[in-house]
Amino acid sequence: MSIEFADRLNNVNFETEEIELEIINLLESLRNGGERIGRGRTADIYISEKNPQICYKIIERRHVFYNFVEIEKKFLEKAREIDVRVPVPIFSYRKGEYEVLAMERIGGFSVEDVLFNEIELPENFNIEFFFRELQKMTDTLHRNRIYHRDLHEGNVIIEKNGYPCVIDFGSAKNAFSEEDSKRSEFYNPETKKREEVVFATTDESNVLEIKLSLKKYIKKQSLTKKNK
Repeated sequence: MSIEFADRLNNVNFETEEIELEIINLLESLRNGGERIGRGRTADIYISEKNPQICYKIIERRHVFYNFVEIEKKFLEKAREIDVRVPVPIFSYRKGEYEVLAMERIGGFSVEDVLFNEIELPENFNIEFFFRELQKMTDTLHRNRIYHRDLHEGNVIIEKNGYPCVIDFGSAKNAFSEEDSKRSEFYNPETKKREEVVFATTDESNVLEIKLSLKKYIKKQSLTKKNK
């Protein structure tokens, strides 16, 4: 069986057996101290050696308060159905204590990379346009009762064309009623307690915080250049 990718992946056909074999080899290398290329709060990210357009999100199942990879895959599929830009999900895979999500590798960098690693923004980057598009995306998700719940600088990607892409639906939740769309319980690993989270306002306030942080950074960089 082969997988035909969306246009963003240039319609590359890639055998699932090849991906599965690469994942098995990758998981084996982890036990021998394999090199990771990216790290999140709960997952490590690896680029496929066979196809650089693919990456693997690998989670150790001890992070029980996050979605299983097959659930995250479904959120990505649903987001794409409603025209929210997210990575193309390929398939999910479990082996022992590990879970793997194979997906598109996004051509861009996170807002976090810009703020803390001083990655240069794309030429003619328009911050107002970027955050209008990001707000449209979160509004669309919320209209479909999908709540990301972990929108921070590391999970918002700036693509080379200046558009946003949202990644990491490991904490995402569906709301099944009007009341559920306002509140739900969430396990906080820091306090080790179940806490209530306001779904919509959490995503919206995070978008605003990210925008303010990036605006402040751009202004600071502009002043630094003027003073040189």
